[in-house]
Amino acid sequence: MVSFNLVFHVGSAVACLLLIYALLRLQSLVRFHGQLWQSLDPARTLVQLDWPALFLQRFGKALDIPVEGSSEKGQPCRIQMGVWTAAHLQLRLTRIVWTSAHDVSVEVRNHDATGTWSRQLEDALGGAVNVQLQTREMKST
Repeated sequence: MVSFNLVFHVGSAVACLLLIYALLRLQSLVRFHGQLWQSLDPARTLVQLDWPALFLQRFGKALDIPVEGSSEKGQPCRIQMGVWTAAHLQLRLTRIVWTSAHDVSVEVRNHDATGTWSRQLEDALGGAVNVQLQTREMKST
């Protein structure tokens, strides 16, 4: 009877710790998501000091964009979050793929008519990463 009681309490403690961990992760994601939308405010510029690879991982997770591959951590840089959020709203980013340590390919649904988004995204990452935009081919059914 004592062993059953001990197993139950240990299991409850582990479940409680996992729940707390999951809630903290969710809170972090919700806070990041809020910062992305606040970054669109033209009255203020939100800049985050982060590694480009980690930022793009969180960016993809927050906006449900698959991020494939990984990059070396490298050096942290100042990242302008508003540019990436605005690019997603205008171009509809569908996939982010790391092609090498300093190159990332971003698949978009809408064509970049001006041709300036690639350079703006590079500048938003502090020039540490080369960004190449690719228009997603829509398959007709």
